Amino acid sequence: MSKKPATLSRQAAALKREFDRGFAEPRKPPTAQTLNLLAVRLGGDSWAIPLTDTAGLHAGKKITPVPGRAHALLGIAGFRGTLVPVYDLSTLIDLPAPAAPRWLVLAAERRIALAFAELDGHLRVETGDILPLGPGDDGAWTRGLVRADGTTRPILNLSALLGGISRRRDPAKEGNDR
Repeated sequence: MSKKPATLSRQAAALKREFDRGFAEPRKPPTAQTLNLLAVRLGGDSWAIPLTDTAGLHAGKKITPVPGRAHALLGIAGFRGTLVPVYDLSTLIDLPAPAAPRWLVLAAERRIALAFAELDGHLRVETGDILPLGPGDDGAWTRGLVRADGTTRPILNLSALLGGISRRRDPAKEGNDR
């Protein structure tokens, strides 16, 4: 007689016991969902950028100016063989622009890089700790507030911000400067 059927029988019995035990034990509370954020400073203010909205973070990339008058456009930068327009993030949300932005974050939604000067670090917060915007708050660029490390930060809504870049383009004001 072969040992294989006996081994399979023991494995099946162990699987059945494990399955049954899963129903006999009390339900575990759901684990808290978290959101990973980049903590940044824009115009001297604390902000947060959801990492799910980004495709990369780069420091010290060379930005080559380009002709044109597009709102907040700093120029272009190369990322893995692709040229991407670089916009000043502070200017896009109507804050004072830094003299020389050091950091570039690539947007996941579109091939656009957003430049800023100061990175405070990484934050991991529970989604339940995100405060919604109050009535009357202009949420054009924000999707809520988060309090972490003793600082309350608006969370940038990159999708709305990127949509704003498209709407701000004015063909009469852009084009080649000759």
